Amino acid sequence: MPVITALSHVSHLLHISRLLTADSSVGRNADHHAYASQYLQELSKALIDDVVKVMDALPDKPLM
Repeated sequence: MPVITALSHVSHLLHISRLLTADSSVGRNADHHAYASQYLQELSKALIDDVVKVMDALPDKPLM
């Protein structure tokens, strides 16, 4: 997956996470929204960590 595509996905995940956080403060099922928001934040961090790993890797060095 191209880096720009991965970062675009991260942006969308973080936006949805922000909306879930806002909903958890005013709506029903606040716990569910808060847990979903936290999950999306962790997923976003994992994607960003992978992007950083790819960008820091040497061209002739394997990623694993």
